[in-house]
Amino acid sequence: MKKEAKKNRQVQIFTAIVSILITLVSVGGFNYFQELEPEKAQVQQIDGLYIFIKSKPSNEYQSLGVKEMSVVDRAISSSQGQKKFKDFIKEVGKSLLSDLSFDNRLEKVIFFVKNNIKDAEGVIFSDDLTEFESIRFQ
Repeated sequence: MKKEAKKNRQVQIFTAIVSILITLVSVGGFNYFQELEPEKAQVQQIDGLYIFIKSKPSNEYQSLGVKEMSVVDRAISSSQGQKKFKDFIKEVGKSLLSDLSFDNRLEKVIFFVKNNIKDAEGVIFSDDLTEFESIRFQ
């Protein structure tokens, strides 16, 4: 008899839990499982360029070219002119430390795009942040 009462109690508890879960789902208690609608996102604009990180624009766009981050480094270092070897070593050390900051990399890319790709309206970064694509909206 005790065994049967225990089994009935387990069935009642299970039924109650399932009923509560069904009620929560039907009422919308699990809304946090829904995906966001991409068209609802607001895109950050920095210095006149729309910046897309691990995302892409929902509007149609034309690619103005894909560049590796190393292109930015070479362009900036070549624009600094001739330096003594000692100054060059110091700059390399500072660059290695400052490049750890994403903000620093972002500033360099924006500077590069604004000065080298005149028609650009936005920048899309690759998932691993090693490349970026300059774009113009259609």
